[in-house]
Amino acid sequence: MPKIVDHDLRRKEIVQSFLCLARTEGLENVSLRSTANHAEVSLRQVQYYFKTKENLILAGLSHLEEVSYQSFNAKLQQKNKSASFKDKLNALFEAALPKDENSKMFHLIWTAYSMMAQRENNAISPDDLNRSPVQVQAMLEQILVEAQSAEELTHINIGCERNLLLGLINGLSASVLNGILSEKEATQAFRYHIERL
Repeated sequence: MPKIVDHDLRRKEIVQSFLCLARTEGLENVSLRSTANHAEVSLRQVQYYFKTKENLILAGLSHLEEVSYQSFNAKLQQKNKSASFKDKLNALFEAALPKDENSKMFHLIWTAYSMMAQRENNAISPDDLNRSPVQVQAMLEQILVEAQSAEELTHINIGCERNLLLGLINGLSASVLNGILSEKEATQAFRYHIERL
């Protein structure tokens, strides 16, 4: 009986190997062959699933976006419906912080993708990077709209506050990643802002 291959799992393992190598070697320096070696599959298998390095780069970005969305969503799901909007915002911020190896890897590779998108003739464009921040913006806006409807928030410009919170999350996370702020200092700064809402 022929062996049944889980193609989705195999594809995911190859992408994870690519991203693992990208962290240490840089996105541009990872080849299909080195990805195959790291994933312990043949080069032909990598080519079967992705055809080109550009496709593998895009698949890596999609994987990062999915992981990011799942992390944010999981943190929100841990909060019950009666949780305050401040608790929900804190949960999103906590999910964004680079506080362990996996989240640090995510931030480092995301930064590499951002740098790649700024150069011409690359596999990705700035538009490709917009999907994940747009998802986070939607989550933030939903929290703020619900808080306003419940009269937890008054006299607020939802759009401006949503964008400010997104900027705080990204900026404070980058500061922790680069050692400018500790996780505790970044958390205190974020909570200081939302306590003033």
